[in-house]
Amino acid sequence: MSVMIKKQIPLVIAFIVGVILVFEWFIPTNLGDAVGTGLRESGIIINSFAIMAGVIGLYLNEIRKVSLRRDDWQYSVWMLLVVSLFILIGVPFGYESTNYQWMYNSILMPLGATMYGSISFYIAAASYRVLKFRSVQSIVLLIPAMILILGNTPMITSVWSGFTDTGGWIMTNITQPVYTGIMIGVALGTLATGLRTLLGMETGWLGRREEGE
Repeated sequence: MSVMIKKQIPLVIAFIVGVILVFEWFIPTNLGDAVGTGLRESGIIINSFAIMAGVIGLYLNEIRKVSLRRDDWQYSVWMLLVVSLFILIGVPFGYESTNYQWMYNSILMPLGATMYGSISFYIAAASYRVLKFRSVQSIVLLIPAMILILGNTPMITSVWSGFTDTGGWIMTNITQPVYTGIMIGVALGTLATGLRTLLGMETGWLGRREEGE
């Protein structure tokens, strides 16, 4: 019974829902549109409950960390205060309210910019290690990278605009075709994974199972 509940029933539900959505996309009908819309709205509701469960789990975990005085528990206190403040203002007044937008623009946006600014140093260090003259491949990577960097530096382009034109040519004639090929490969992989999931061959989304299941 446990195997049926944990594996077979979810696979049957995934197959039925997947077939309905595939037919709705390729064979549009009024009934299919209505059923597909209902399924998508149900998915939004389920996601909302999942977010609520995640927030509750976050609260319980951080409260436990604070009560046990674990490492860096002070950050947990701040996180609980900030999350509670956003919930207390966002739920009754909405995320479009003036107070919520002020908190978002005055707290989250500066923090995000600060984090990105801190990460930029690590990105620069990683780029330096990647762009060293170690092999022919690194030289081939370094030359267009330096052209693009110089082409996006206003001080350099104000002296000579050729870097901008050359960088644009590289982006249009080299980067874009390669990116298109990568996206085609990703699309084919996504299609293959979707078919495997629809046919019950891909069961990783069911989570870890015990031996013999």
